[in-house]
Amino acid sequence: MFVFDIGHYTDFKLPSNSDIPEQLQQTLQTVWYRKYDDLYERGGKCNVEEAFVEVMTAFGMPNDPISHQRYVYMAYGIALAAKPTIKHYFPEEHKADIVEGIVSCWLKDSCEIPESWADTLFPNINKIGKYQATDEAYNIFYGLLQTLNTKIA
Repeated sequence: MFVFDIGHYTDFKLPSNSDIPEQLQQTLQTVWYRKYDDLYERGGKCNVEEAFVEVMTAFGMPNDPISHQRYVYMAYGIALAAKPTIKHYFPEEHKADIVEGIVSCWLKDSCEIPESWADTLFPNINKIGKYQATDEAYNIFYGLLQTLNTKIA
């Protein structure tokens, strides 16, 4: 398992001992160097959803254990980036920590996770909350739990 420092990265760098398929590495690098305006603002050359689809296509379909694990790692990385948003608005909230524990268990031991666990932990996921940023962050954690199920991933 690779360990990355937490923080803001300006350059695309992978650990020297990483063994990533060339196509995936090129796709990650291409998406990495797109500018904020291109990904988020109207009139940009592309959007976040398109970039995500490009990366997921490069990962391959989750029809084998390795591809499925890649999906989970991708969702986990996105969730870790969203966690500070939840902690900022709701410092006493522990759902993100619970999801991290479940995902860590799944990655380490391939333990079975009930299909309904995401709905159990986030029963009101489709209701609009007080802050858009936390709604989006909670949706990311909900999606992370769903990726643990091969049929939904």
